[in-house]
Amino acid sequence: MNSLSAFLPESCIHDDLITRLAYTRDASMYRLIPEAVVRPKDEQEVRSLLEYGRSSSTPITFRTAGTSLSGQSITTGIIAEVLYDWQKFKILENGDAIWCQPGVNGAVANKILAPYQRRIGPDPASINAARIGGIVSNNSSGMVCGTEFNAYHTLKDIEFILPNGNGYDTSKPGERENFLQNEPDLATGLLKIKAEIESNSSWKGKIREKYRIKNTIGYSMNSFLDYNHPLDIFSHLLVGAEGTLAFIANVTLKTIPDPPEKGTGLLLFNSPESAGNCVPFFKKMGASAIEFLDDESLRTAQHFENPPYDPKSVENDVTGLLIEYQDDSQNEIDRLIKESKEFSQKESSVISMKLVTDQQDRETIWKIRKGLYPTLGSLRKTGTSIITEDIAVDAENLAQAIRGLKNIFQKREFQDGVIFGHAKDGNLHFITSVDLDDKIGVRNYEGMMRDLSDMTLTQFNGSLKAEHGTGRNMAAFVETEWGGPLYEIMWKVKNLTDPLNIMNPDVLLSRNKQIHMNDLKPMPTVHEEVDQCIECGFCERICPSRGLTLTPRQRIAVMRESKLQTISKSDIDKFNYAVNETCATDGLCEMECPVNINTGTMVKSLRHNPNSKFVIVKFLKNNFKIAVSFIRFGLRIGQFFEKIFGPTFLWKFTRSINYIFKTTLPTWPKYGIKIAKTFNPVSSPGVHPDYIIFPSCASRVLAADQTGTSASEYLTKIATNANIKIKYLDDFSELCCGMAFDSRGHKSIGDDMRMKLMNRLRNESDMGRIPIVLDMSPCTQFVQQDISELTILDSVQFIQQIK
Repeated sequence: MNSLSAFLPESCIHDDLITRLAYTRDASMYRLIPEAVVRPKDEQEVRSLLEYGRSSSTPITFRTAGTSLSGQSITTGIIAEVLYDWQKFKILENGDAIWCQPGVNGAVANKILAPYQRRIGPDPASINAARIGGIVSNNSSGMVCGTEFNAYHTLKDIEFILPNGNGYDTSKPGERENFLQNEPDLATGLLKIKAEIESNSSWKGKIREKYRIKNTIGYSMNSFLDYNHPLDIFSHLLVGAEGTLAFIANVTLKTIPDPPEKGTGLLLFNSPESAGNCVPFFKKMGASAIEFLDDESLRTAQHFENPPYDPKSVENDVTGLLIEYQDDSQNEIDRLIKESKEFSQKESSVISMKLVTDQQDRETIWKIRKGLYPTLGSLRKTGTSIITEDIAVDAENLAQAIRGLKNIFQKREFQDGVIFGHAKDGNLHFITSVDLDDKIGVRNYEGMMRDLSDMTLTQFNGSLKAEHGTGRNMAAFVETEWGGPLYEIMWKVKNLTDPLNIMNPDVLLSRNKQIHMNDLKPMPTVHEEVDQCIECGFCERICPSRGLTLTPRQRIAVMRESKLQTISKSDIDKFNYAVNETCATDGLCEMECPVNINTGTMVKSLRHNPNSKFVIVKFLKNNFKIAVSFIRFGLRIGQFFEKIFGPTFLWKFTRSINYIFKTTLPTWPKYGIKIAKTFNPVSSPGVHPDYIIFPSCASRVLAADQTGTSASEYLTKIATNANIKIKYLDDFSELCCGMAFDSRGHKSIGDDMRMKLMNRLRNESDMGRIPIVLDMSPCTQFVQQDISELTILDSVQFIQQIK
């Protein structure tokens, strides 16, 4: 895209085939191949990108985590990823508000706010992966926040850039006057729409009626009734607009209390009706969350450790309610738990209950609920696609709506459908799978969508999208839900703001009534380890190669895409580098994946050489201490040249060497490297240690921070301060966990190294009596394949134990 480079630096333009294929998919069931992926670094580059879009009529889709479920973060135009350079934040008003750029992770925002006992209002199940940009653009809510604390109602200020390049920040004095002066057509048009709505009692009533429950279908029409100034109206129209009106540069969100004390319970009832009848009691008790799980949802707990009930004994129609109380007082939590138990014991429909306050027990219960989407997706038949929808009805119609959904599943031949959701809000989610390569499967999906629309709107006057956003998935049904006149008003808003239709077209609004049936995503099989991946994106934030090449989800996406089209010879090197060579194969992705998919296992199979008899590799295995010394020496030489030429020069030089000579030498880090000053770990005096420490290869060479201190030295300092006796493994310098060899395809040598280490650990730990600590989580995970009688901890677990 040569013309694009006239508007933006080439360093932020990625139009090679492999990168484009990596962004063809999000967490939805749709697939589009973009022309290019652009990573603008600041607002000026965003303006330049918008200028290019206007001049070339190229669609632009802004994307952060790509965890959207309705197809709103893919395009055939340009993907503008605003993630890695957009993660600044500020705590405001002593924690009562937080300012965030779009790339800030939702869970990270809550961790930042934790010392203030505050959190952001929206609490989607994907909060560990989702970013603030998507949370606001989709008007996210969640399990606890309801409608009161969703993104719309907690928005305090917003800075945005219109498609014409003009930007506004509602926190600045005089900005409302600037908006009126600089955007006369938009401002006047919004006020005319407001007057038109307010003069029509039927429209006013419909808007108020639609937002009595959760609703993310179409634009936030309540903004015309809730606000008077056009800038305030437009700012709130942006919430839930899914990037179709403007680019959100940052937001300030009002935060809500996060009480320190919590009590959680899971009650099983004999039917949906019985569970629904008890919801009012728990609402009256002040439950922060009341989650519904149908019989099929409850059975998925067999895939988790230590579930609070026997999943295999769950009979048809058994229904679960997950409740949670939150308060500042533990005494109040105890009272609520006690009264809930007394109520449940009197209810003949309750067949099982567990109410707990212990953090680990609470997390076990929540894991069943929060892991439903990816877990159920992983259990589907290989090669099928996952369908997930969410609707909202009045809470009193909950059981009836559940029965209706089950009837639709049966009518349309969806045998694996499960239903769950937020009972307090009448918000139901369901998941099922379909073979989109099969005409019957596509026909059944289309019929199900019609049935769902008829039931939700005609029978219950509900919402076709409560939380997931309209996207492509429901764009064809916006008019059905809102009616023709209000639907056309939404088009007026779109045309006033984006007359060239460059901002995420066919998302949220589309004249194509079959848009939801177009560009459905095939799921070809590529490797047994990853075939059950549903591309949710939960793994991405922890991957070491994110931002460099690909994330685990993107590696899987590219592998799948390679089955759908031929990778040309000119792209093979890029394919190998991105998919294979830059994967750390450390297994961290498995730790974040709800169904324990280790993308590194797939990559190792690509690298595996059953005849691992290379002379150099064998030398390293048999002379590991010397090998580590050579590595340290080589890095010191690199540091010498880094001081002369700078790290950027070495980064470019080593990349050029690999490109010219087709080698796979390690690339010098772009921002330099810090070697540990010395590595002389000292064991505690005495002969009876509390823990045995095995320092990883990395910590023997690399510093943990800019001071030059290694991770193992920090462990020694922590243990000393905690009066913990530690002992470093004898002759550790000759040993390695084997992951470094295994990850490069030398599996047999890696296994030999690991078994050699495990035998030494057994002897020195008195056959497992003494816990063993490794200072690198990937190494810990790798050796845990053979732990059996040994207790092996990583440094984080060690610190948690001794604090």
